[in-house]
Amino acid sequence: MVFVDASVEVEEPFAFTELAPAPQIAMTTHELRPGAVLALCEELYGRRPSAFVLAIKGYEWDLREGLSTRAEKNLAAALDFLVKWLGADPANGPAKSRP
Repeated sequence: MVFVDASVEVEEPFAFTELAPAPQIAMTTHELRPGAVLALCEELYGRRPSAFVLAIKGYEWDLREGLSTRAEKNLAAALDFLVKWLGADPANGPAKSRP
């Protein structure tokens, strides 16, 4: 499982880290952190899937359509990394699901 999000905190172009369960439930229905999702999975189903966070460096946070040029470059680099990490062909999906 890979959670993907923009981040102001990571170095360019992105960071890819393994995730551990963290049972920190926010007091709002609008926020559920990836670690909390894993903790709930473990609590509800008794399973802990491998999980990672792909945090892509972002720069502009005002509401608008489209990405900045730098963010587009970071997204492209992150996508290239993820496709290779998954062993996938973007046109055909993950390698392990192909015949």
